[in-house]
Amino acid sequence: MENTNTIDLRMLFSAILRKLSLILACTILGAALLFAYATFYIPDRYRTSVHIIVHNAKTTGQTTTSSDINAANMLSEQFLSILKMNAVLEDVSRSIGDDPLTGQRKVTAAQLSKLLSLSSENSILEITATSTDKALCTEICEAMATTGAERLRTAVEASSVARVERSVDEIAEPARISKQIPQKTLIGALIGFILSAGIVALIAYFDDTIKTGDYFTEVLGVPMLGEVPSLKKTTPNDYKAGKSYVK
Repeated sequence: MENTNTIDLRMLFSAILRKLSLILACTILGAALLFAYATFYIPDRYRTSVHIIVHNAKTTGQTTTSSDINAANMLSEQFLSILKMNAVLEDVSRSIGDDPLTGQRKVTAAQLSKLLSLSSENSILEITATSTDKALCTEICEAMATTGAERLRTAVEASSVARVERSVDEIAEPARISKQIPQKTLIGALIGFILSAGIVALIAYFDDTIKTGDYFTEVLGVPMLGEVPSLKKTTPNDYKAGKSYVK
């Protein structure tokens, strides 16, 4: 049984080597398809951020203690929940305004919830906007830093909210998000190679025809008396020897 498995693996490997040119072609095709998909089909996406700092109102003008920091951190978590509320997103959507060409909202509250990413660390709220529209990223951050911050002030009377690091007109230029074209190209090449090699191996595995005389001697343990060549007719009276078949 062990000998049979060895022969099967060798036959599979030989089948893959015989079709190596086809496998390489499929590998290149897979890489080319995913390269084209990543380059031309996937749109460019941009990202930019704005920060809001949270202060405990009771500590304004006083020395900040660890309890004050903890209180500010708790407020930050509450503010994140407030900024995600649909009512706040509706206000932000209205403040961004309408598209002058279509007369419709540039971005709806539902779309904002998908384009925004909010996080909190050390009482600092980070609001990140990601979109295929470069200018819209900046507009969203501006609106969240003004309209969103104002809603925070009115929602929680025991705290104050202030912008830090950047003013509205100093939001960083939206950065293009990498499409990871080299990685996707490599994945396409791997997919093309694995699929083509797998299909070739499966075809060879289920092919039960006898290809060489070694099958008789190594698997069945019987001697081979001879081989009958395959004759191809080239002219009405001439035959050309082709691939031999075991009889």
